[in-house]
Amino acid sequence: ELAREIIQVLGLVLVCLGVVWGLLLCCLSSRIQLAIAVSQVAAQFVAQTPEILWVPLAQLVVGIVWITFWIGAASFMLSDVPSDYVPTKSFRTQLEAAGNGTQPGACNGQWPQGFAWQEQVDCQQNSSPGGLSCWRCAPPRYMMDCWFAYSFFSFLWHNALLIAFGQCIIAGAVGVWSF
Repeated sequence: ELAREIIQVLGLVLVCLGVVWGLLLCCLSSRIQLAIAVSQVAAQFVAQTPEILWVPLAQLVVGIVWITFWIGAASFMLSDVPSDYVPTKSFRTQLEAAGNGTQPGACNGQWPQGFAWQEQVDCQQNSSPGGLSCWRCAPPRYMMDCWFAYSFFSFLWHNALLIAFGQCIIAGAVGVWSF
């Protein structure tokens, strides 16, 4: 019985949506006819000037080249970590270098975090008696700074510019064709 009532309510909702759809079609019939007429003229333009189909293909090739170039430049920017980002001195314990779950160490006190590693051969003699400093810091594998953000927004801007060039070329060709 409950399932029957749910189905009836859903049926009424669908009928109401159908009525709204029909009213929208009636109210927007002049817009629909205009869209059909514009599509017919666009089809005539493409039929009379088929070389315009090369514009999107050229855009695609230029876009792929641009994206490939940007990915290479961005990967270089991300992997370029300054040499003074982490300390270069040696540490006596792993706790000093890497810290623990609550207290960061000297190697991972900032974001992105570097990491600590233990040197096996060249430990440095510490000033304290019998202390060897074998723990060193390694820089993080990547670094996001303001230059990467600038590069990312430049990438987006150039993509939009490439799209706008294609639109202007097609609009200019349509203007020459129709007038």
